[in-house]
Amino acid sequence: LLQHAPQGSSLLGYDVCEKRLASARRRIPSAAQFVRQAIDSTYCDPEGRELPDASIDIVHSAGVVGHHLDAPAVRRLAREIRRTLARDGLVILDAGPRISARALRELLNAEGFRCVRELRAHPFARRAAACFVLASA
Repeated sequence: LLQHAPQGSSLLGYDVCEKRLASARRRIPSAAQFVRQAIDSTYCDPEGRELPDASIDIVHSAGVVGHHLDAPAVRRLAREIRRTLARDGLVILDAGPRISARALRELLNAEGFRCVRELRAHPFARRAAACFVLASA
C-alpha cells in the first residue's frame, strides 16, 4: 500500500503476532510503523496513545476479518473504523468462511457504512473483498 500512496504518507500496521510484526519491520520502509494489538480494539500509535478521530484515510485488512473474526468482533471493528476514518476515507475488508461477503456488508451497513464495490484481490482469490465508505460521506 505504501508504494502506491502519495509521497509523505505513512502506514500503521496492526497484528497480534509479534513474529509477523518483526518480519514486517525488517521488510517494510521506515515510513511504516507496527503495533501489536487486535484490529477490533481501540487503535493506538506505537507509543500506546489512542489515534485521533477521523485520522485514517485508508483501512485495509486481508485474511483476518472474514477468516478469524465473529460478528461481535466485526461490529467492534466497524465502530473503531467509523471513529478513526476520515470523512472521505476508504475501507477494504476481506470476507471469508466465518464472515461471508453478505454478512460483512450487513454488519458494516448497520454501523454506518455503505459498500461501494466488491472485488477479488487477484484472479485466483476464493473470496471477495468489500470496499466501504461512510454512508454519510
